[in-house]
Amino acid sequence: MFLWSFWSKRFEFTLGRLLTSVSTKINLDAVSGIDIFPEVKERILLSLERQAPINTSSRHLVGQNISAVLDDCTSTVLESLGSNFKNGIWTSSATEAHHLVANSINPRNIIIPRGSRLSLINSAKIISKKCKCKIIQPKFNSLNGFDLDFLKDLNEEDVLFIDSSLAEIGFAYDLDFLNSIFRENKIKVLMDVSSSFGWREIKDKLFFADWVTCSFYRFGGPAGVGFLASRANEIKPLFHGVEQEGLRGGNIPLSLIEGAAYSMECFQSKFSKAISEGWREAVCSLATFIKKEFKVDRFEFDNYLPHVISSHVETVDLDAFRMNLSIEGVFIGTGPACVSGAGKKSQILEDMNIKHGQNLLISPDLNLKNQNLEYLYEKLIKSWSDAKIG
Repeated sequence: MFLWSFWSKRFEFTLGRLLTSVSTKINLDAVSGIDIFPEVKERILLSLERQAPINTSSRHLVGQNISAVLDDCTSTVLESLGSNFKNGIWTSSATEAHHLVANSINPRNIIIPRGSRLSLINSAKIISKKCKCKIIQPKFNSLNGFDLDFLKDLNEEDVLFIDSSLAEIGFAYDLDFLNSIFRENKIKVLMDVSSSFGWREIKDKLFFADWVTCSFYRFGGPAGVGFLASRANEIKPLFHGVEQEGLRGGNIPLSLIEGAAYSMECFQSKFSKAISEGWREAVCSLATFIKKEFKVDRFEFDNYLPHVISSHVETVDLDAFRMNLSIEGVFIGTGPACVSGAGKKSQILEDMNIKHGQNLLISPDLNLKNQNLEYLYEKLIKSWSDAKIG
């Protein structure tokens, strides 16, 4: 055990040295997160330089001024979401926001589509145990995202937890379609937009949702911050004895919140600039190269995330491929980090009748440019060749 621990730490140290020595780093794992934008870092630092006290519950003038800053941040996020959301709650993560909703409802049935993020699934399990309600898990299909049969006999006593997209394969729900079917069925809906905000248009397309949750590190904001938008003021605290917003204990991380709110505005302008400079064309060229060079079966849908290239592969050890690329300074994904990190098998691939192999997930950040591609192709080809099975 001691020798294993020693060599494991030695390997991690050596790999760390290798990664820091790489001059060019290319992030092809944007679904897991992108770098904090420099402008967002500046906003956070400016906030940190404020004079104490920074407790928004303080009754004096400084506390009232800081409380106004928090209100402005909340309004910024609500405005970005649109769809007439009136209430906003800052959390430590989207996961905490899911659990806040789970702690506040008592449904007859809880519906959670297969392939959803683990925090949504685990929140649904908590509701089921607490309320003795039934969990319904509709299977994935490539047309609507899930089988519609589950909608029969549902009403306003039932709750659906759903992602706005399935980043593992790049599938994005048709929000206009969801608006039409859920207005008719009247069930309550929690939608998490963490994986798609900014990458696709969602403003004023979420009228069917009762709650919307998100984190910010996938579009240039800091980790450690989440948000819950709700239509009604009905959220109950996860634990009691709190004063901050009546829902969370302690003093909230206002500086991170300021950075998070600003990142929503910042991402929109950077995304537009990247597109004008050929980012979309570079992504298409990369997708074409991967399909032709590696002979993979790419997942393609009518509605999709523009930064996700996901393919089914069987002839390559993907763990070896990822590690080879990492040493070269190129980072690719493994599906949603919370699923792959937990060692869970993909429910989506199961529902697509893919029994063998894995999905190769490549999702470029906004820094991908056409002039990067030849260098990137060279690294991909070498790493792929070294990782082939048999």
